[in-house]
Amino acid sequence: FKISFLQGIADSDGYIDITLYRAGIVTKPNAKFIQRVFDSLGIHSNIGNLHNKTMQQVKIRLEDAYSLPLFNPIVYSYRYQLMEEIINAEKLPHHWPEWLGNKVNNYLDQELSSTKIIKRILDEYNIIIRQSGIKKRKDKLKMEKENPIILGIESTALD
Repeated sequence: FKISFLQGIADSDGYIDITLYRAGIVTKPNAKFIQRVFDSLGIHSNIGNLHNKTMQQVKIRLEDAYSLPLFNPIVYSYRYQLMEEIINAEKLPHHWPEWLGNKVNNYLDQELSSTKIIKRILDEYNIIIRQSGIKKRKDKLKMEKENPIILGIESTALD
């Protein structure tokens, strides 16, 4: 019953955060109650505030959301499909292959948000990348533009 209860709420008021690998339910009056239901199922959750504290969210790890499952697989909503796609996607070790780095650089040059970049890489290559990796790459590109390394040969005039 508890899982069906959570699925009913999540299929209506739930979300997937692709940048943080989290799933959650947006609510106000029931945040503590929903958190207790998660606790009773052995799932750690956090409550966060939204919209100047007019709403709250109860967040859980995406792996926990999938194993529960938080979104009803029979309904097979876009949220469930996205969750499943992320869970089943290839996860890369710390260093990306050069081709992927170049692809992300191209998206950064187009000024796409990290969310859009993550979603495009997921859709095009079935690879899930982390927002922190995009941020590091963006910071590196910014630093290179601000402080270009000029390679050249110094010459001195002979008298």
